[in-house]
Amino acid sequence: MSSQEFKQYLSTYGLNDATIDKLLSEDIEDLSTLKLLSQEDIDGLGLKTGQKAKLRNIISGALPVGGHPEMTPEVASINNHSRNDEKAQFKPQARPRTSLAKKEEESEHLFIDDDDNPQSSMSRKSSTQKTFSKSKKSEVALDYHCLLSEDKGKVVVDLSTEHFDEVTPLPAKILLLVDISGSMGVKLGRSRRYSKLSKMRMFAQSMVDSLDDGDFVGLVTFGNDANVMLPLEELTSSSRSRVRGALEKLDKTYLSTKTNLSAGLSKAVDVLHGVSKTQEDLLNYRNAIIILSDGEINEGTTHPGKLVHEVREKIRNTSYGLDDSQNQWVTISVIVTGNEVSEAMYMLSKFCSSEAFYHLDIEKSDSESDLFLPVLLRKSAVAWNVSLYAESLNGTLIINEETTQEHKVRLRDNTRDGPRSKKAFLFYDIPAATTKHLGIAINMRRAPEDPETEVLRLDVSFTGHSRKRRKFTKTILRKEFYDDDLEKKASAITANMMHDARLISQSALTKAADQVKSGNASASSNEIESGKSDLKNLLDKYGKMAEDSLEEQEESVRPQIVAYADVLMKNMQNLLDGLTDTGNDSESDAKNWVKIKAVDSAISREAPTISSEVEDEDLYLAPRPNLKRISGNLQGQLDHMNKQSAGRPKSRGSKLGTLQEY
Repeated sequence: MSSQEFKQYLSTYGLNDATIDKLLSEDIEDLSTLKLLSQEDIDGLGLKTGQKAKLRNIISGALPVGGHPEMTPEVASINNHSRNDEKAQFKPQARPRTSLAKKEEESEHLFIDDDDNPQSSMSRKSSTQKTFSKSKKSEVALDYHCLLSEDKGKVVVDLSTEHFDEVTPLPAKILLLVDISGSMGVKLGRSRRYSKLSKMRMFAQSMVDSLDDGDFVGLVTFGNDANVMLPLEELTSSSRSRVRGALEKLDKTYLSTKTNLSAGLSKAVDVLHGVSKTQEDLLNYRNAIIILSDGEINEGTTHPGKLVHEVREKIRNTSYGLDDSQNQWVTISVIVTGNEVSEAMYMLSKFCSSEAFYHLDIEKSDSESDLFLPVLLRKSAVAWNVSLYAESLNGTLIINEETTQEHKVRLRDNTRDGPRSKKAFLFYDIPAATTKHLGIAINMRRAPEDPETEVLRLDVSFTGHSRKRRKFTKTILRKEFYDDDLEKKASAITANMMHDARLISQSALTKAADQVKSGNASASSNEIESGKSDLKNLLDKYGKMAEDSLEEQEESVRPQIVAYADVLMKNMQNLLDGLTDTGNDSESDAKNWVKIKAVDSAISREAPTISSEVEDEDLYLAPRPNLKRISGNLQGQLDHMNKQSAGRPKSRGSKLGTLQEY
């Protein structure tokens, strides 16, 4: 579309010459750049109210092609051509997973390459003119919801890849790290037909079938020490049978008397690193270690914190000099079976991946389908090493205890007031067709009263399919907490209630797990009951907030916050029932600890777990990627997994009358 055609198009839809000139002065010269304008960008143009409304209608697509009485055939042709180009260039937006999902347009962010511009942050006021010429489609979209509550500002940030729902996965290097200690030979289940190790072998063989030609797979076992049972081998039509044959020997190997996980992790990193020669080799594959164990560690480094530090340093030191934003080039997923309290396994999951702490209850599960989750999530990722750096501005302070605790990373350059003014978060990767949420609470009492005061800056950086580091910035103004737009306020109340509910659940379940680990089941039950009570109070608080401030919009919010609280309550009640039904023996306590940790991590990380640990029939809490299609062999496994999940019986949890009265 030429500049003259673009002007004619805008004029046809009611924009006057002054508005058109303003857009052109901001380097907005075609439909593609026009579509990039956010509401904040539109407000910053200084247009009259009527012109802003018409511009929003054009961007949102509210005016259909040919819908304007003065539209000429030429302009209609231009508009049709543009829409067809967009369909060819952009993949369709993912359908909302539930009624809770915010129905938004596909958002595309302005961002810069490190190679293009050394500047790492841009204020909203100046970003439009500076970066439209460099705009490209961003794998990660950012939105946020501002709410003023009890003299505090609360911001829930959405990091979304919803606009990618059809993906061609990057090739993967999957290293299975399998425990071959004696306890893995114990046969479980009603039939006593399979041992834990036999189940792991069946999973490994099926996984090979689901991977694509060009992927790599390897196998390292650990017991007294670590052994490479299958070096990383590229899958081809001729190599698959050879790989499957090597895996056949897995449960026929000698079972060890010791469990040296630290030796296994060190060997696994060496194997993955050994097939890479440069930084590009590390970045061109999705590298993953998947641990399969019953969690009993009694040899080598056993202290959880020290073990995590050792393996992260090992990964960092084998990164060929990648900087801090990318030097954790391999993720570690943990699948635990059996009934052992294993803080080390939980800590590895928490600090070496962005996934849930996976627990496989072999006594209940007769399928390995869910074990493909770590492979699915890795292969469908569209952004890696996604960091969000939040800094409060102009006297504003971050309230740590009301801010998301998951995914936080320590800042090395903290000043004395750093922890109160800066926070950093890291997602190792974000799969396609998902949204992650982070909540940040701020105290604005010391900030100037000027509505234009900048109170919070959000810097996002990530690596996408280009393998280059991308960056973009959003700056939040004080006036955004006082916006009277009822639709925005409704979204903010809903998003903030869900964030606070996750914090309450995480706190209650963490305390409950600590109590049950020490053998105090009654105290653990009390912590869960306290969490349920706190959730009810939270629902009262946000219900009253919706009633007081939303007018006719109240009814759109109430069912959503009630449903979310209801599902959380059901999960807490399920755990509570389990605690009540067990005795005081150590095996029962350990089993309860593993279940609590699996549910806790799934809720707080918004990540799917295995064996239906989370009762979540509407996928409010731990959604799987809402993919339409994932190319390659993994599509068949994804379809099978979804079919099995749909057919599973629901848990014994029931809806609670207290919540339904709303």
